[in-house]
Amino acid sequence: SGTVGAVLTLSTKETGVEDNDVLGRINFQAPLDTGVDSDIVSASIHAEATATFSDIVNATDLVFSTGASEVATEKMRIDSAGNVGIGGVPVTLTGVDTTLTIRGTTASLGLFDTDHHATEFWEIVHSGGKFRFDYNNSAKFTVTQAGLVGIGTTVPNALLSLGIDLTSTTTPSVIISDNA
Repeated sequence: SGTVGAVLTLSTKETGVEDNDVLGRINFQAPLDTGVDSDIVSASIHAEATATFSDIVNATDLVFSTGASEVATEKMRIDSAGNVGIGGVPVTLTGVDTTLTIRGTTASLGLFDTDHHATEFWEIVHSGGKFRFDYNNSAKFTVTQAGLVGIGTTVPNALLSLGIDLTSTTTPSVIISDNA
């Protein structure tokens, strides 16, 4: 319909914008009282220049910060190219087209199917130089930096290591089939 509702514009008072300048910020803070924690910013969103502005350059990141009982610090960033970094700045490497970066001592992505079992989940994990698929906190598939693959083991010691119970007589451990 072409109708535009209310618009909030935050603008820097600076006439020139350089790399790392903050163009505008929204801070979320509890009302002032006698408590120390409520007197600090608990969450914040700001726009940060990532280059010196000119007639043809206005590269800007959107930064999201949160805190618990401390001053809010950066937790997520959307860069000017649309890449998302959780736990830090999105990683951009030559030849790598990454649109989502998750950083942490153990970087992981949880996949929950709440329609079926809210307590069951898959997790994609990068930790200690290994890449894993876990189900309910149990490693099911691991790949090391050397390219060794482990199924049922987190410590593969060959190109393919199977952590299986060969003594089981009820269920076959490995099936090789030509049913293409």
